[in-house]
Amino acid sequence: MLITRTPLRVSLVGGGSDFPYYYNNYGVGKVLSFTISKYLYVTINRRYDKKIHVGYSSVERVDTVEEIRHDIVRNVLAVIDSDICGVEIHTISDIPSGGSGLGSSSAITIGLIRAVSTYLGMSLSTDYIADMACDIEINMMGKHIGKQDQYACAFTGFNEITFTDDKITVVPVLHELSSELGILSDRMLIFYTGDTRRTDSIINTYSSEEAIDINRGTIELMVGQVDTVKRAISLHSYDDIGYMLDEAWQMKKSLSPHITNEYIDSIYKRGISSGALGGKLLGAGGCGHVLFYCPTDDSANAVRASLSDLIEIEYNIVQLNNNSNVIQFR
Repeated sequence: MLITRTPLRVSLVGGGSDFPYYYNNYGVGKVLSFTISKYLYVTINRRYDKKIHVGYSSVERVDTVEEIRHDIVRNVLAVIDSDICGVEIHTISDIPSGGSGLGSSSAITIGLIRAVSTYLGMSLSTDYIADMACDIEINMMGKHIGKQDQYACAFTGFNEITFTDDKITVVPVLHELSSELGILSDRMLIFYTGDTRRTDSIINTYSSEEAIDINRGTIELMVGQVDTVKRAISLHSYDDIGYMLDEAWQMKKSLSPHITNEYIDSIYKRGISSGALGGKLLGAGGCGHVLFYCPTDDSANAVRASLSDLIEIEYNIVQLNNNSNVIQFR
């Protein structure tokens, strides 16, 4: 049996600039993100029969890859080995997946590529895995998404991801032993809103070429926040991150009227009123998880008390090397 684990990600600033249409036409895209100690697990095991067994929220037992209903599993297998058989594949998540705002769909894709390729004796670079995941999700599955989630989940850690028309680069901002990681994870609280659902229709309202043309100026400002937040971290001016998150949230909301709703707005208002300096809804919009930056322990506890009806996600910021992503292989 082989088991992989892929961490979920939190996107801080720069979101929206990772759409290919933006960085191919308007210059450099930049995103600042980090991965957390909440994982998407993929298991793959040999079966005595020639069937393909797939388990997630449903269970499938089919003869060929083409018959698999799970879009990501079907497309990953089609790319790596369309003739594969006699295997059992399961996906398990630490949190509710699909519309979580934590990159769960891309984490599944990355985890599956790594699991299936390792199972078949293939050695793929992290760059190659991330690029393959983008091709599968965007070109094969037709998702109107950017490329930050695939690279964040593949490389892991606290990184600046830069997008240009000829390459994508991932540069660590903080390393796994940095004391700043503990400080930031203590001050940035994540809460589950209690709702996850498909967000494709929301993404489509601001990912089209026409929408990006209209929002170009706002996206450029969001890209500029990446360097500002990096500077705040280097100067240990952590509270500036809170204010920047609030600015980022206001700009993100302006991209589409469907990104937020009354329920999300009420959660955000409660968090800010209780002492958070800023925050944002993670992911495409409409549901999922909310992030708040709290400057002190007292303000963090006040926010927790104000949002006691929500589930707080306890986490650490994590960075995994390639080998630790495969946690069992026998």
